[in-house]
Amino acid sequence: SRPDHGYDVIVPTNEFVGRLMASDLLMPLDEAALPNRLNIQRQFSDALFDPGRRYSIPYVWGTLGIAYRRSAMAEPPGSWRWLFQSNRYNGRIALYDEPSHVFGCALRYLGLPVNTTDPAHIEAVEHLLIRQKPNIRIVGPVAANKLLMTGEADLILVYSGVMQGMIAQDPDLGYIIPREGSILSQDSLCVPKGAPHPKNAHAFINFILDARNGAKIARSLNLPVANRAALRLMPRSYRD
Repeated sequence: SRPDHGYDVIVPTNEFVGRLMASDLLMPLDEAALPNRLNIQRQFSDALFDPGRRYSIPYVWGTLGIAYRRSAMAEPPGSWRWLFQSNRYNGRIALYDEPSHVFGCALRYLGLPVNTTDPAHIEAVEHLLIRQKPNIRIVGPVAANKLLMTGEADLILVYSGVMQGMIAQDPDLGYIIPREGSILSQDSLCVPKGAPHPKNAHAFINFILDARNGAKIARSLNLPVANRAALRLMPRSYRD
């Protein structure tokens, strides 16, 4: 976006924060205007995509995993193999059209670094996905998860936050993080360069970081927040 976009606060995910930083499109945050920053959980106080969190504040987070229909399989699909290197569920697999996440999960399956830029690693994933293509029903937007709800797919690559509502609607659905590991995704609060009201932007972010407000967000969205003060106000069923 151009600096005259008109937004005061934006909410990009991991790699998009890095891209915006590299393009000089984000305003450094004023720590003095964010006293509630102290409420951020320690594990989210730093990030590879924004060292020192100079440009972003963690909001909510989640994981990528495999959603599946319990009645369609003998046991939970505990490996990325069932998505990326098996014909057992031929025509019953759906993937998101988000290259970095599909590649990242495939890299985890192959035992390679998620953030690799090694051409040999990328080529290995390319060959893996091309070989698996005949078994995949669709590579589409997040709405592809509806195929699991309608019974048109048995396995999908999905965000944990999306699965919360789906499982509530259909108890035959399950969610698992494969044993090879996965990707932790964060939605972050940022102030773009050229924001018309930067003071208001900081005031709003600080409001979000308040313990009671963070707990209200957690209850409303039913997603994990990165606010340790808010977590203390949530029931054990949520924290666990």
